[in-house]
Amino acid sequence: MQKSGTTPVPNTFFDTFLRDLKSSEVMILLIIIRQTLGWIDKNTGKRKKRDWISNTQFQKKTGLSPRTISNSICSLCNKGLIVPTNKKGKVLISPQDRQGEIRTFYSCSPKLLNIYPTTSAKNVINLQQNLLTTKKTNTNKTTTKKRHNSTWKKIGEVIGDYDTYNPL
Repeated sequence: MQKSGTTPVPNTFFDTFLRDLKSSEVMILLIIIRQTLGWIDKNTGKRKKRDWISNTQFQKKTGLSPRTISNSICSLCNKGLIVPTNKKGKVLISPQDRQGEIRTFYSCSPKLLNIYPTTSAKNVINLQQNLLTTKKTNTNKTTTKKRHNSTWKKIGEVIGDYDTYNPL
C-alpha cells in the first residue's frame, strides 16, 4: 500500500552516500528525490522517473545561489547519483550542456536507487564506473572526450529502465 504524504528515500542514500556529500548536494539530491519518487503517476500507478526542475525552483526550495546549485549538480553527476537530461532524453552532464536548454529534467540514477535486477541497470552502473575512472591525458584528450560523451550517451539510453524499482 502506498502512503500519501511521504517520499521514499533509497536506503543507499543514507547507508552509502550521505557521509560523502556536502550539505548543498544533499539539498539538491533530496529535491530531485522528492520531485521524482515523491510523486505517483495516476495513469500508471508508478513513481515518476524524472521531472523538470528549473534553477529557480532549486533556488526557492533550497535557498542556495545559482553557482552553488550548478556546482552541486555537477558534483552529483560526477558521483553518479543523478542524471540530468533534456526533453528528448539527451544526457546533460556539464553546465555547458545544460546552458541554453529550455528545460532540464532530473532523475535519480540506478546507482542511487541500488537497482540490480535487470541487465541494463547493471550496464548503467558499469558505464558510470567506467566514466568516473576515465582520466584525461595530455596525449589523448580527443579520444578521452569522445569516450566520455559516448559513455554518458549510453547511460541516457537505458536510464529509463528501472520500472522494477518499488521502494514501498
